[in-house]
Amino acid sequence: MKVLTIGTFDLLHRGHLNLFHACYKIAGQGGQVYVGVNTDEFVEKYKGLRPVQSHIDRWLVVSALRVVHAACDNRDNGVTLIRRIQPDVLVVGSDWAKKDYYAQIGITAEELEEQGTLLVYVPYTPGISSTSIKERLK
Repeated sequence: MKVLTIGTFDLLHRGHLNLFHACYKIAGQGGQVYVGVNTDEFVEKYKGLRPVQSHIDRWLVVSALRVVHAACDNRDNGVTLIRRIQPDVLVVGSDWAKKDYYAQIGITAEELEEQGTLLVYVPYTPGISSTSIKERLK
């Protein structure tokens, strides 16, 4: 089974690790976990600021994790990567459940269904985020 998750993963923390481990459990034995790592240019366009760590640094750290089959460059809202990888499962943190994730990634539920991809929300890890880490560093 192919599982995909996408994000910036700046200042990697236990919440990110929990997400990757959830992806690994969903993929099952012999499955593959793909992680789309947002490029600096995309993050700057979307959030208005560049990540603390460069794209290559974030990509190298993510790709070194034993639960990750492959890290992939993500240059847009995710739709290009989703169409290229065609995962069985697209995993996102439950913090997105209250937002329109389909609109965020530029794809419809019908399109995901047509390509055989299930969108799964996994529990968000409370009390930790890259944003909160950056705030403590100020």
